[in-house]
Amino acid sequence: MKRFVLLPASLATVAAFAQAPAPAAPAATVATPKPACKDPGAYPGRVGMLNEKRRDAFLKAFEEYKTCMLGFIEERKATITANEAAARAAIEDYNATMKKYNEEQEKAQ
Repeated sequence: MKRFVLLPASLATVAAFAQAPAPAAPAATVATPKPACKDPGAYPGRVGMLNEKRRDAFLKAFEEYKTCMLGFIEERKATITANEAAARAAIEDYNATMKKYNEEQEKAQ
């Protein structure tokens, strides 16, 4: 009698595992570059900005930092735009392929 009880229970367990969805693919990790811009240093303060040599050195370093960061940002924007275009093209290719296969299947029926 126990065999008849265990058989349906084991079949139910197998059926449950067979209907479980496939595990999701792990998310891709992408290495993102960090900006290599040199920090301009601490703000010299109100008194430090009165000293012309110190002010000019800080403002020069600050402009170099600003130019470097803006260049880095523009470079990243260009990369993002290129990646979006590539993804869009892949999606369009996938959709066209699936449409073709669906049409072929409908014709075959």
